[in-house]
Amino acid sequence: MERINPVLECITEVQSSLMSGESIKAGVVSFIKQGTSTSLLHRQCKSFLIIHESGQELSKLTTNINSELTISLLHLLERGLKGEPIAEYLEELKQFTVEQSEKDIANFLSLLPFKAMIPLFLFQLPALLIILFGPLIVNLQESFK
Repeated sequence: MERINPVLECITEVQSSLMSGESIKAGVVSFIKQGTSTSLLHRQCKSFLIIHESGQELSKLTTNINSELTISLLHLLERGLKGEPIAEYLEELKQFTVEQSEKDIANFLSLLPFKAMIPLFLFQLPALLIILFGPLIVNLQESFK
């Protein structure tokens, strides 16, 4: 499930960092190192660490983020980096993210049969019509000659 949602992957990495006795920052850095530079959340987490270390407000970063889960995660990580305990909140956010991912998957799967019928109508239906009406058209043309 972690590979489906990068927010869930980040939460899991931070949780495993906390359980092994490391800091939250070490978990975020580990998450950044694991990912690719093209991943949006990895770039946002990198920007988050830079903003946090420079002492700037997180609102500069969150204005450009569309995902509410990502914004919640970054606010939670900011609270944790300030010294507040966040383990329970991380677990709640993880559960919410899993539920949201399951809803997204169910929604995608419910639309999949309809999306799969598009190639059927575009390619197979015209071919079937040619097979059915082809001999009729040929006979009709021969009768007019």
